[in-house]
Amino acid sequence: MSELAVKQENNLKAIMRSSEIMTRFAEVVGNNGAGGYVSSVLIAVSQNDKLQECSPNSIIACALRAATMRLSVDPATGQAYLVPFKGKATLVIGYKGIYQMALRTNKYRFINLIDIYESDVLIENPMTGNIVLQRGDTQLVPGKHRGEGAVVGYMLYFEMTNGFTKTIYMTNEECDAHGAKYSKNYAYEGKPNKDSMWHKDPPAMFKKTVMRMGLLKWGYLDPFDMLAIKEDTEEVDYLEGVEIQEVKPHSVDENMRALGFGDDATPQDEPEPIEEKADEPVKITSKMFWEMAKAVNVSNVKGQDILNNAGGDFDAAYTELKKLSK
Repeated sequence: MSELAVKQENNLKAIMRSSEIMTRFAEVVGNNGAGGYVSSVLIAVSQNDKLQECSPNSIIACALRAATMRLSVDPATGQAYLVPFKGKATLVIGYKGIYQMALRTNKYRFINLIDIYESDVLIENPMTGNIVLQRGDTQLVPGKHRGEGAVVGYMLYFEMTNGFTKTIYMTNEECDAHGAKYSKNYAYEGKPNKDSMWHKDPPAMFKKTVMRMGLLKWGYLDPFDMLAIKEDTEEVDYLEGVEIQEVKPHSVDENMRALGFGDDATPQDEPEPIEEKADEPVKITSKMFWEMAKAVNVSNVKGQDILNNAGGDFDAAYTELKKLSK
């Protein structure tokens, strides 16, 4: 472990144990769970030298995002991972994390992710679109797989409480191609990123790809969880403003003006804003919503409740926040 990594790790421990950060986690996971969650973050960092060199701010931001989704970043759980990328920590949701999100809905009777071997035979029903798996060896031998040969892909099967069933199958090559096309940390400067989960643990990412695509397209997830999975870019921080240094406090009016509200909201020394067309309203983003929540002193928990009540619609939730500022 380098001297820089040691300093960063010690600095992170001090910050994570500070009353301000403990309060932030308590708002999300409760007072009883904050200490244990912070410990799991420190354990995850201690097991990864590259992660110890990342900025504490990015680690805390990713950990808070995972806590908001009620996912553990302890690598042993496989729910979510803190991964270093370009000197910052990034959050990667694992397939077990998506599985937990699905279970919370109480909409599923069965959810099963199946390893498909070379000897397996897959037959698609053209009427239902579902796939039937045929395996020659039906005896489950302790300590051995029922299939023969290498794992060539993964299949998701689920049945919902209303009777709907669906299967989705992807080969290893299809999963890898999906990662190369859509994951921002699959490669770095034209070369495979060795710190990426796509190269450190390909089967875990292949399983995530199959489960993610299957449940988002055919299944059901709570609106906030579905939004979190869709925004899982494996690179972007969820919260960019975790305050670990003393800053000059601003009044609510000042924050509102900075966000563009009020008569004197136009900043100085900046070009005149382009007049927006009446039929093109501004689309509220996740970042704008949470900045507004912070400006009106709304906690993460209350902000999440407002977002859930709005069905995950940031525009409607943002309108509710504006009412609190009056």
